[in-house]
Amino acid sequence: MNPDVLETILRCDKLPSLPAVALRVIELTSRSDTSMNVLAETIQHDQALTAKILRTVNSSIFGLRRKCASINQAIVMLGLNTVKTLALGFTLVGAIEKATSSDKRPAGAGQNGQDGFNMAAHWRRSLDTAAAARAIANLASLPSPEECFLGGLLQDVGMVAMHLALGDEYARIIAQAAGSHAAVTRLELAALSTQHADIGAMLASRWKLPDELVMPIKYHERPTAAPAAHQGACRAVALGNLATDVLIGPDAVESLRRLHDLAARWFSLGPDGIDQVLLTVSEHAREMASLLKVPIAPAGDAAALVAAARARLAELDAVGGPIPSVSSLDGEHTEGIDELTGAFTRRRFEQTIVAAFEQAREVGGGLSLAFIDIDGLDTLTARHGTDVRDTVIIVVAGRIEQAYSPARPLVCRYTDDRFAVLLQKADRPTAVRLTEEARTLIARDPIDIAAGQKGAPPNVRVAARAGLVIIEREDPLSFADAGEFVAAALHALSDAHGAGSAGTHVFAPAALKAA
Repeated sequence: MNPDVLETILRCDKLPSLPAVALRVIELTSRSDTSMNVLAETIQHDQALTAKILRTVNSSIFGLRRKCASINQAIVMLGLNTVKTLALGFTLVGAIEKATSSDKRPAGAGQNGQDGFNMAAHWRRSLDTAAAARAIANLASLPSPEECFLGGLLQDVGMVAMHLALGDEYARIIAQAAGSHAAVTRLELAALSTQHADIGAMLASRWKLPDELVMPIKYHERPTAAPAAHQGACRAVALGNLATDVLIGPDAVESLRRLHDLAARWFSLGPDGIDQVLLTVSEHAREMASLLKVPIAPAGDAAALVAAARARLAELDAVGGPIPSVSSLDGEHTEGIDELTGAFTRRRFEQTIVAAFEQAREVGGGLSLAFIDIDGLDTLTARHGTDVRDTVIIVVAGRIEQAYSPARPLVCRYTDDRFAVLLQKADRPTAVRLTEEARTLIARDPIDIAAGQKGAPPNVRVAARAGLVIIEREDPLSFADAGEFVAAALHALSDAHGAGSAGTHVFAPAALKAA
């Protein structure tokens, strides 16, 4: 993590601070001998907070058969943990709203401008994710659905902190992401060597929030890397994010496919249950926005969106999955996204390479394919753990995209330590130059680590090897099919590994015939 950026953010006097009542609630609920009466009395000292909690527990969100008249009664009916979570949620959201509303910069410089940080869009995603995470936690019988709700609500508090501390610099990152939440982390790491999940977790730790709330903030983008004790909540929040992408993201169909797949894999939840969650999310988010008094961006008709996505998904499954056009190389579509890096998945690569190869062979225009390996990733993981490994993979993905960006690449995460880069219409000198620039950029600067693990290094350096195959406009080489083209790139990569030092090897047809 870039220490200068970190210091700038954490020393910013605009950051939200935790109100006294929230600090007292955290203190009381961290002790085993705290009585319900003491907690109720603490909350009731803040009349506005008491009113908000009672309005919430009496809303349709909880569906109680009889109304709660007091905080004591709410604790009895819903449990101490639920009331604690509501108290923290209301006070923290109020603190965030106060901090952002006091930010006096012009709208276009980051408050709510089109090219800046949009708080209404922030609360839309946060509340949709929170509502979905809680519903999924209930379906999966997780022990603390309300903590999943609050984890979803606060997941992007690091983005708020970066917006307040960095101003226009962070507004440019948000503008570059162009509405794609998946792209934000990559762009943050590339520009600032830090990411909002880590900043948010540090802010939550400064507030003395318990690990049950800090972990979903830290790992909401990569839940499989979370400590085992907190994986359930982190996965619920991650699924809540996917549910939000179904409702407001650029590709509802692929988001729904991933949501169904991961919900089944992680919690054995079926598509029908998940789709019912989707139908209630927007309604609950609107109700919570009213109770919390925060603005939210508009959302579409959930029932229509889910029905259309389900129908399209069934259509695609009937023909064996989506058949992408070569226009997908332009990076305009976002289906098949790797959840850790935001790069495209191997499946997306395999869907695209056939169409791209056929176009290059029949129409011309050229095609290049590079495979890039991260050297020594297994050894690095064995020494320092998965947090360090994941940080390295994320940063390397960002550096590859940065190096190839002039050629509008399709960058895919092919395996844990391997990326595939597909270029259309790049001649041989350009393809070789960009591949070498990618390798150089990967190795040039150390990668700052914010792993939070004891003994983790402050930074690490990695190197990369690359194998490259190129079809030029009038290339005399003849590949029988896309599979042979891919095999040629892998052969070149094997040559790079056999050379004994990091480098780029370009496919030589004689070598493949001799193998």
